[in-house]
Amino acid sequence: MAIKNRAPREYEQAADTSYILITGANAGLGLATCKRLLDEFINTRPDSQSIHLIFTTRSVAKSKATLEILRNYIDRHASLRNTSDRIDLSSYEVDITNLKAVIELAKTLDKTYPYLNAIICNAGIMGVLGVRWGQAIWKVITDPIQSLTWPNYNNHSLRRLANPQLGPGSNTSKEPPLGEVFTANVFGHYILAAHLMSLFSRVPPSAGPARIIWLSSIETYAASFSLDDLQCLDRKEAYSSSKRLTDLLVLTSHLSATQPSVRSFCNNVALQPMLYLGHPGVASTEIFALPIWARWAKVMGFYFARWIGSPWHTISPYKGAASVCWLALSPTSTIQSIEERDGKGKWGSATDMFGADRVMRTDVEGWGYGGVMGSERQFGPKGRKRGAVDLTEEQREAFEQLGVQVWEEMELLRREWEQRLGALD
Repeated sequence: MAIKNRAPREYEQAADTSYILITGANAGLGLATCKRLLDEFINTRPDSQSIHLIFTTRSVAKSKATLEILRNYIDRHASLRNTSDRIDLSSYEVDITNLKAVIELAKTLDKTYPYLNAIICNAGIMGVLGVRWGQAIWKVITDPIQSLTWPNYNNHSLRRLANPQLGPGSNTSKEPPLGEVFTANVFGHYILAAHLMSLFSRVPPSAGPARIIWLSSIETYAASFSLDDLQCLDRKEAYSSSKRLTDLLVLTSHLSATQPSVRSFCNNVALQPMLYLGHPGVASTEIFALPIWARWAKVMGFYFARWIGSPWHTISPYKGAASVCWLALSPTSTIQSIEERDGKGKWGSATDMFGADRVMRTDVEGWGYGGVMGSERQFGPKGRKRGAVDLTEEQREAFEQLGVQVWEEMELLRREWEQRLGALD
């Protein structure tokens, strides 16, 4: 098992190695995704194939700790330990809200690896300041599934900004603001993916197109997003807004009307990467701090919600990683055949009441289960938010139009920032 980064000439440029990049891998869902990727790859792929897992954290100390955890995980599991010659691990440090560092990372990866099969855009922040405990306790007691799946009792920060992007000596007072939640959850990954297009385009034809896998959330609301406030700087809904923006980008990426912007984002490469959308259900992670008693109460509440019928309470980050690992490792033909039949979908990690995990389509406000009229009858009411309405033609058209506008705005914002940072070719 290799740990250090190696030069491109040391790799066989063949389709028998899968290179997968995941951001924010030092804990929680990111670390669990690394473990699950290794497990599923080794247990489902032929012995002739190997995986090179590339992950990012925010510091050298976190990278070293993550490498140690993964090495110990491999050593403890016989199926991995006995096939460790099929596993490579590499780590890099980047703050996804630092756009210049993100672009430098992309350049480094482009020089180091022959191609990149997939990126999992996992890193992110929630921007929660605290919990209104009285309201939370009452809601959980009186309406457990809804309140533990779509909570409305968290206190979110307002106008939380990323650090200035321009270096010393620059007039940062004239620098336009970048929302920290927006940049961490969407824009930083958007910039990173755009600068990895050369790597994506070099994937061997036999391996199929590369994949950009975006991490969304079950907790997204149409009302939380406004095109007039793309970064959600003026409202306390930055997290939900960023995830709604992610949904809009991915679910409209295949439309003919978005193709001018999508081609620009993909740098007009001959074989564009596929964009897929997943979410972890409701997993218990430390994305924001809670007192010890509250952490225990949260987990017990999640189990109760699962036992009384919620499909979304995965609880374990490992189970929460099911959807993105499925999107990363399934044959392209499998995913594409489903999305061609049922429409482009949002894939969630789900479980039954006993905790057996699976991947499940998710209802999206204004898009339904895939932008297909009547799909609610096929997928049924399980896992839908109370009050969700069946998709109409008018809603789908509005969603598609908003998607076109969102793509145009994101491309404009990318070009503006690349010009400021001197990153344009």
